[in-house]
Amino acid sequence: MAGESTNDLEVAEASSSSAPPHEIRDELNKLVLADLLGPFGGEDEEVDETRVSDRYLLGMLAPRRQKVAMEEDEELANAGPNSPGEGSTESTTAPAESMFPSSMGMTFTVAAGVDSIQAQLSWGRYSRVESDELETDAGNPKKVWRRTPMGGPIDVPMVKGAIAAVSPDADQPEVTLQGLVRERKGQWVVTLFLVNEQEEPDALRDEGWIFQPKIRVEGDEDQMVFVRRPYGHDAERWDAELLRETRELEMLYRKQVEFASGHGVAVHVTTKEGDSEHALSIETSVAPTYDIPQQTPPTEKDEGFEKLAGLELDMAVLGETASADFAAKLSPLTEAYVDWIAAERRKIDKPAEGLGKFADVAGPTLDRCETARRRIEDGIALLGRSEKAAEAFRFANRAMALQRIHSIFSEGRRRGEEVLLEDLEADPMAHSWRPFQLAFVLLNLASTADLHHEQRSHETEAVADLLWFPTGGGKTEAYLGLAAF
Repeated sequence: MAGESTNDLEVAEASSSSAPPHEIRDELNKLVLADLLGPFGGEDEEVDETRVSDRYLLGMLAPRRQKVAMEEDEELANAGPNSPGEGSTESTTAPAESMFPSSMGMTFTVAAGVDSIQAQLSWGRYSRVESDELETDAGNPKKVWRRTPMGGPIDVPMVKGAIAAVSPDADQPEVTLQGLVRERKGQWVVTLFLVNEQEEPDALRDEGWIFQPKIRVEGDEDQMVFVRRPYGHDAERWDAELLRETRELEMLYRKQVEFASGHGVAVHVTTKEGDSEHALSIETSVAPTYDIPQQTPPTEKDEGFEKLAGLELDMAVLGETASADFAAKLSPLTEAYVDWIAAERRKIDKPAEGLGKFADVAGPTLDRCETARRRIEDGIALLGRSEKAAEAFRFANRAMALQRIHSIFSEGRRRGEEVLLEDLEADPMAHSWRPFQLAFVLLNLASTADLHHEQRSHETEAVADLLWFPTGGGKTEAYLGLAAF
């Protein structure tokens, strides 16, 4: 494929350079996306494949009413003799006729007073031609698929009603922009779709498909015309529990603003630093990415967590602690939690926190934090009154300390490092809990030890606790600690 050697060179240069890991990762992401979505060989690339749709796997819009062939349906294709390890592959439902997507789009909100926005549409069209670079064994030009960049700008007026189909490129008039403009709460709610309305040809089928489609919208002269999407729930029609949960999520993520929603595709938003209420531009994204910030557990050195100073986190120490001493070693965890809950309650009345419109859920959410605190206290109390539970807790800590030490030892040896088990055993940081891990274990001790505990057996009040933490944060280790108990 033309251009492949250039990108291979870029990989080699990135790998051999002293670039920071995040830059190497970003370069790798770009190359993987180019390989799956294209165009890998540049805007005017030549693809030396029988079909372009065999080369790229993402971002393809089919001609209209293009059905999925039975042999291409994953569920049907997997049917066949069952292997003992895989179980039955037989479909449990009758296969329904499905279509390849021929459109994709997004919905976003435009501020009142804006007269129009500009939509920039782009895609790639591949045609079967003789190559300018590749030859057959006989020395003749080879037949390849050559890419032609397509698209163009379209001015979208903010006028209520349907947006009539219009093509941004006269060379492919059956690829159109369509949509709808609505007025809601004094703002414009706009839905745009890029639609492939071509008929698939009998031969050279890929000439009827479009690849790498994208819609990008922006205001005139980089104006901040896009505003956050309004909440769409209906308090009168929604189930009370669903409404409560939705409101809580809106509160927790009130500073992570949603500007657009994709249809058959994701979206990427460009904002200006310091302004979380407006956006400069919005575009579709076939393969979205997001960097999750690293989570660092609080320590006694952080403001508001000073009471963690007395908390024992060393698994090895907890594995040898007398039952009567658990309360003194573990209670600082709940004492620090009390201070944190109190600090969060004070935020409710602070305008800068933006919690004024969430008064209906802010208090009850912190009430559940109080319930969690009491459950942790119950777990600590259990260790003081039940010798069986205390011994199980000591066993769990010894087991977790061993697994942590040997995991670090094995990883170090695989890297070729000189690691000694005795050094790891002497280092408390090599076998210590993170505060949230220990809190999760203690939270569940009472209901794990007692099969008839109401948190485990009550018809309506029983709970199942699920940890959410970024990958590598220690969720599995917390689960293993409880399992060991």
